[in-house]
Amino acid sequence: MSSFIIVMVSLFTFFTALLIASIRPGGLTPWFYRRSALSRATKVMLSPKSFVNVHHDSNGRRWFLWRHHRFTWCAQSGKFKRMRCVDEIGLRFSDIHGLGNGLDPTNHRLRQDSYGSNVTDVAQLSFIYLFAFAWIKPFRLYQIMAITIWIIQKYYIYAGLIGIAAIAETMSSIILKYQHQRRLHQMSLFNCEVTVLGPGHDRRIIMSDDLVPGSVIQITLKDNIIMPCDAVILSGSCVARESDAAKAKHKYQLPKSRTQVYNPQSHRQHTLLRGSSLVLHTEKVIALVIRTGWSTENGAALAAKLDAVSRPLIFDRHCDRLFLFLTFAGICAATYGFYVRYSFLDVLGLIPEGMSFLFICLPPLFSPALFVTSLCSFVRLYQNGFRFNSFDEPSSVLNHTGAADTVCLLENVVMRNVDAAILKVSSTRYDEWARDPQLTLCMASCVTQHTLDDLKTVAGQNHHNVQSVSNEHEIYRITKIYADETHSSLPLILVRADPVESVNAVPWYFLRGSYSDVAAFAEEFPDHNKEDQAQMVAFAGRPLTESEKSSTLDPDLNLLLRKFHLLGVASVEYKVSKETCAVVSELRSASIRTLIISNRELEEAVHLARSSGIIFNKEPVAKIEIPSIEELNPPSLSVIDLPETGSGVNLGEIGIQRQSHVVLTGDMLDSLLESFPEMIDQIIGRVTVFASANAAQTNCFLEKLDRLNRTILVCKDDEDYCISVPLTCLTLAPHDKRQVLHRDLCSNQSISSIRDLLGESRASLARSLGISQLMVCYATARLTSSLLLYDNPSPAIQTLFIDLVLVMTPAMLFGCTQPNNQPLSKKVPSESIARPKEMLSMLFQLLLIVVTQYFAVIMAEHQPWFERTVQKTNWTDDSFTLSDENYAVYSLSLFQYLNLFILFSSGAPHLRRIWTNLGLTFYLLTLAIFCSVVVLEPSEQLKMFMGVKTPPVFDFRLALFSLAVIYMITSLGIQCLIDYCSLPSCLSRNSSRGSAYMGTLQNVNVNVLYRPSTLITQQQDSTNEKVSQPTTLNLPIF
Repeated sequence: MSSFIIVMVSLFTFFTALLIASIRPGGLTPWFYRRSALSRATKVMLSPKSFVNVHHDSNGRRWFLWRHHRFTWCAQSGKFKRMRCVDEIGLRFSDIHGLGNGLDPTNHRLRQDSYGSNVTDVAQLSFIYLFAFAWIKPFRLYQIMAITIWIIQKYYIYAGLIGIAAIAETMSSIILKYQHQRRLHQMSLFNCEVTVLGPGHDRRIIMSDDLVPGSVIQITLKDNIIMPCDAVILSGSCVARESDAAKAKHKYQLPKSRTQVYNPQSHRQHTLLRGSSLVLHTEKVIALVIRTGWSTENGAALAAKLDAVSRPLIFDRHCDRLFLFLTFAGICAATYGFYVRYSFLDVLGLIPEGMSFLFICLPPLFSPALFVTSLCSFVRLYQNGFRFNSFDEPSSVLNHTGAADTVCLLENVVMRNVDAAILKVSSTRYDEWARDPQLTLCMASCVTQHTLDDLKTVAGQNHHNVQSVSNEHEIYRITKIYADETHSSLPLILVRADPVESVNAVPWYFLRGSYSDVAAFAEEFPDHNKEDQAQMVAFAGRPLTESEKSSTLDPDLNLLLRKFHLLGVASVEYKVSKETCAVVSELRSASIRTLIISNRELEEAVHLARSSGIIFNKEPVAKIEIPSIEELNPPSLSVIDLPETGSGVNLGEIGIQRQSHVVLTGDMLDSLLESFPEMIDQIIGRVTVFASANAAQTNCFLEKLDRLNRTILVCKDDEDYCISVPLTCLTLAPHDKRQVLHRDLCSNQSISSIRDLLGESRASLARSLGISQLMVCYATARLTSSLLLYDNPSPAIQTLFIDLVLVMTPAMLFGCTQPNNQPLSKKVPSESIARPKEMLSMLFQLLLIVVTQYFAVIMAEHQPWFERTVQKTNWTDDSFTLSDENYAVYSLSLFQYLNLFILFSSGAPHLRRIWTNLGLTFYLLTLAIFCSVVVLEPSEQLKMFMGVKTPPVFDFRLALFSLAVIYMITSLGIQCLIDYCSLPSCLSRNSSRGSAYMGTLQNVNVNVLYRPSTLITQQQDSTNEKVSQPTTLNLPIF
């Protein structure tokens, strides 16, 4: 017994240390260190719970890593400063070309000491570490101590089976996490040989891990590598795929401008990103490395996912609260045990007896039940083509997605499967290049969206005349990419492809631009089909002159275009597909805030939002503008109404609630952050359309939106840039191993997969909530039965039958209930059992459980044949006495446990009805019949096996069975009233949140003047008289 006490005291000490580490800022670390000056510190605290070690490089400089960024000590400022990359210091185009000579070996070594290695290595944790880490959680330690107590009290079978179930659930979770981290570790390594250029025609071959910002690399035709860094092209051009599933994108050299400042987001057409594979390129591509390792766009997205792992599971914090509640209840029960048994036990015997009541109310299968509940949804999604690529467990991703109230659609998702209408096709040599994959890829390199699908559409039309000139297929490569970026929204781009082998084959030119630009070189194209927004594609060919073959200078684009003979023009008009409109309409019908993030101009983005149904006709739309700031006047904010176009969907046809919308650009977001920082949350919470081609602005917008306590699901196409904000992201693309670092899950289906994911995730969240409520009521029923039968505890077979047969097996089948096949509901599943409605439901059920069990004991005590159980005096005796109290309490509790699964199988609107789960329904019916036999007329063998003492009067057994039926009917009636009756607004789960939608916009201009201490709203009426009213960040239009 002394060794047992030592073990239990050690576990309690370790458990107490864990609680202190999780509650106290900094945990236990400050106990082992003392404060010092920053210049002499060996450990730095960056946040209340983040400590990092300070290191020294070969030159003695001090540095540390925090969130995968490197900070070095600056003696002049007395601070640690983050190492900035090449693109972060505001270099002009000409300055970047001036760095084209590269680095000598000495400077290369110095920069490598400062920036570190070019790696994004994900640590591969050992299986033993993951196993140990999984068992140091408070709930796991609670389970270990409970199983230990049950073994001491000789509940060997019960403790063994519960332990096996807990170990199986833990091992399954650990194996999934271990395999995923192992795959991530292998995929995060980009290591290859690269050619590095230096001053004086220096040329060296090094490994990509040794690259540093400022290195100049050369890619030749023999190289077929995956880009190990972010680099800007100084010379040459290429076609690159940022992933295996992504479409080819053209990349060409950076112009030599002395005024423009380089930005990797605004000038992505000149930037090669880490992880991109080069499909076609010129003989030599020379690029300047600007970012390496975790600083790259790929590394930043990976770092965001790694930082999001520390986010607790959506039910973890509720498990901890439940654990604290059960601990309090167990302590009360243990105190009662001390009071009852103090005179019969010594101190050494009193400890395990008292602790047994500390653990009697523990739901031993809570964690396995939650795991199996989410596992069923995970398997169904996997069968439907979804792939999870998250560092978190699938249950965390599913439950977090199920609580989503905002869906952000990136432009390429809305434009997915668009209906292409051919306005005009004129071609005499279409078939010559359309059948050639290299030329088709060249065509794709100069068209931004869905080119291959469009080419198939064009090929299926009969509007062109096909004339096969040659049956021989030549191999082409891209030799030049010219661009005129006068119109940034749709630049005029010309791609030249030259034959590799045959000298008789002609080169091809592919031109992309607006109608007005392309039509200038196509005289046969009629003017009456002119559409400024239509995307034009032209293709042509002619022999090159000798001077053009030897020329290395980029000629003027307009002069070059007028030299070749245009062979054909195709104009394609895009329309949003009906499937996209249907999905958006269902999201809006479910009161899910639907946003679109576009890289187009503001007016085009609004037009796209209207076409897709995100904005309906007759819904007011306003844009935010900040006029030019004058030195004498403070900055003002203007809200301007946008006119209707009538091209959207009519609101009355669908019956969705009318909304008001705000549109915002990326540049305006930067201005708001600078001039009106206190109004950011108010404005961003009402934005429906965000127009920006800058990934940094988009990530900033999503970060601000996430801080509004929104649960966001971002849906993107594989063509879209990476999201560095730790949000749940669905990528509509086939599973790509190298893109596993960029997203939480992916699906190769259409946009309708958003609806499938939300439906399955909501079902998983509803089931998890039902299991949590069920386990709380189960714990209360166990605790009540134990207190009523304190003098003579139940036999082990009864406890084993309840936990394994009545609770464990149905809990495993509980997760097999499929999601509702109806449209998404406006009601979002609750994320916590601590909500007013869920707490009210559990409160009534707990009262019914306690009252009915106590009433059953009172009924038995008033019977003439009742024999009161004599209190035991020898508590070391393991024998059990069959009692009438045990029969009354145990018989009623059997039906109470069965009834819990019916009560908390929520059904509609997120799940199907319980009877559709045939396995669970058949199992519950079988158990109900078996329990009825045990209560009413058990055989002698069954009575001996179950350890029950049957009353001699059948009428009492029938009365007890009737009490169980009355309890079930009453509990179901109360639960139905709570589910279908609305709560007062003060108890609603959304009462603390602001309204998700805006009010009606007024047809006036509103100027909000920013003051250091107050905001004043000025509204102009028809008489041009100004009325000033102070406000607290609430615009009257909102």
